[in-house]
This record gives sequence, structure tokens and C-alpha cells, in this order.
Amino acid sequence: MKNKVSKLSIKSNMILLIVLYVLMPLFIALIILSVLLQKNMSSNIRESYQMMFQQKADKIDNVIEIANYSSSAFITDDKNLALLRTMYESGNAYERNRAQTQLIGVLQKDQVSVLTGFSGEVFLLTKNGKLLSSNASYEVPDEYYDSDWYEDAVEFGQFPYWDMGINRFLAEVLNGKEDAFTFGRIVQKYKNQNLGLLLVRIPQKVFWNDVKEQGFRKGSMVMMSEDGRILSGVEAQSQAEQALTVLRDMNLSDLKTDEFLGSKYGSSSYCMATRLSSNNAILLYMGDYDLIFERPLKISKTMMYFMVLITIAIMASVIKVSNYITKPINNLVKNMQFIEQSDSQLKAGKHGFREILELENSFRRAR
Repeated sequence: MKNKVSKLSIKSNMILLIVLYVLMPLFIALIILSVLLQKNMSSNIRESYQMMFQQKADKIDNVIEIANYSSSAFITDDKNLALLRTMYESGNAYERNRAQTQLIGVLQKDQVSVLTGFSGEVFLLTKNGKLLSSNASYEVPDEYYDSDWYEDAVEFGQFPYWDMGINRFLAEVLNGKEDAFTFGRIVQKYKNQNLGLLLVRIPQKVFWNDVKEQGFRKGSMVMMSEDGRILSGVEAQSQAEQALTVLRDMNLSDLKTDEFLGSKYGSSSYCMATRLSSNNAILLYMGDYDLIFERPLKISKTMMYFMVLITIAIMASVIKVSNYITKPINNLVKNMQFIEQSDSQLKAGKHGFREILELENSFRRAR
């Protein structure tokens, strides 16, 4: 019966055994550890971002509900409606001016007592081409009657109608910036008679002041209607186009009130969305995926570098040890081959293991 002899050298066998029984189990363990660690950290990051996003949505809902309350109090107050009718129908100029002054006082009271907490402003756009604020009256051109936002606001009725066109209109009249959210509510009484349009303006910084900070990784946030109208200012047209693409691709129009959706979008974006309960709008956050999940990705890369270094270190050690083991054996083999062809004595190796020395002595005695 013949013994099985490996065709591989001692060095090759050692390397193969180290790879199979040391490196591979170690790599598998490190890979499993890296995946579990990355999954756990990614889950924690998602939960943290969801909590921040929900807090942001709650804050926006709270501000809008206060603004809705303020506007509802104005459009349902019979005294305000009577002042409006006096301003339109009275034949006495003094009574008309007095009614207008009283309306400005009401707007000032509402703005100071309710909206001042978030620097909100309230305006009344009358039917006779005037814009009343809390401290002044402005003459406005009649072109706004034909604008889409005005027709839609009138058709929407006494429900708050949000549109960036209203904000642009106010910015033009007031010579101010457009960085605000604005909604309009029709003031009507008796057979749906249009008595004017109440406009409430909320600075965008109230909502977005911390979106650009480190917590949100300098992402962008947009508020839009389910039919794709952008209700908040955007830094560039590309941002609005991206928001509309996400709205379509992620079916955000199907979101229910207070429902949350968060997932990776494309290859480089992470999106979160919810539907606000205060105005039924969709709040969308868009951030850089690699920047948000920077730490888990770094850990994964570090693990890969660590495995490469371990491989290099172990292979170098295996080669060093195998050379230390096989060198005296190869030296003995060469001496034996040399002795077979001559009468020379077997030379002792310079270094070796005890077994190699015993093998040399046994060979001398056998010879």
C-alpha cells in the first residue's frame, strides 16, 4: 500500500493551510462584523434623521396652524366684514378712510398678538386695488386680477391657498425679498360676495434656518403641493426639477397625513418626505447619501484596509517561517544528494530544528 505524497512543497502547504484555516475564517468574521456594524450605524443614522425631520415637520405644522388660526379669526369676524363693506360701499370719504384705518388697526393687532412669535405678516388685498398692511396702505395695479394665483385663491375659497406667485406679488409691491411662504384666503360673506383676499406671509428662515447646518448635512428642503407646485423658495431651478422628479418617482402624492417615507434615491441622494397636517402639503428633504452615511462608509473602508494589511502581514510571516523551516531541510537534501555521488561526510547545518539534527545523525550512522 503506497502512502499518499503531496506534490506541494512544505512552504506551499503551509501557505495553503494558513489561507484556508486562518485567513479565510478571519476575513469572514471581519466581513460579518463590518456588515453588522455598518447596518447598525446606518439604522441609527436613519432614526436620528427621521426624528430631526419629524421635529422640523411638527414645527412647520405648528407655525402654519397659528397662521391659519389668525387668518380664520379675521375672515370670520363680522366687524371686519362690516368695515370692508363700509370701505367699498359708503358714499362718505371720511367713513371709507375711517373704515380703512380701523382695518389696518385690526391687522396690526393680529400681527402683534399672534404672528410676532415667528415674524409673520398679514395683509389685506382689497377689491379696489389696495394692499393694507399692519402699518400702511399700498396702491397696486389691477393686473393681479388676471394672475393664476389670484384666480386659484378665489376658487379655493376660504381655505388657505399656498402659492409662490402670491409671495412674488408681495415682494414686488413691498420692494422686498421673496424668501417667504405666503398663503391667501378669500374674505366673503352673504351670497359668497368677494370682499377681498387676506394674505399671510411667513419668512422662510422660520422653517429652513437649520436645514443648512451640520445636523442636516447641508441638505435642501422643499415644500410642494401634491400636483407639483413648489410652495417654498428654491436656490436653483435644478433643485425644483429634482424635487418634482422625486415626487413622481417615489409616488409622494400617495402619502397620507403624517406618514413618513425615507430611503436612498438614485446613487447619491437620500430623501425623506411627509405630508403636513396643517396645509396638506408635502415636505421633502434631499441630502447627499455619502455625506449623511459618512461614518458607516468610513468604517467599511477601514475594515477593507485592515484586512489587506492583515493579509500582507500574515503572508509575510508565513513566508518567513516557512523559509526558516524548509531551509535546513533543503540543505540536508542537498548534502544527501552530494554524498550519494562522493565519499564526503555530511556537513552539519548552521541552524535547524532538533528533528533535523537527529535526521542528520541517523543518516551518518546509516551511511
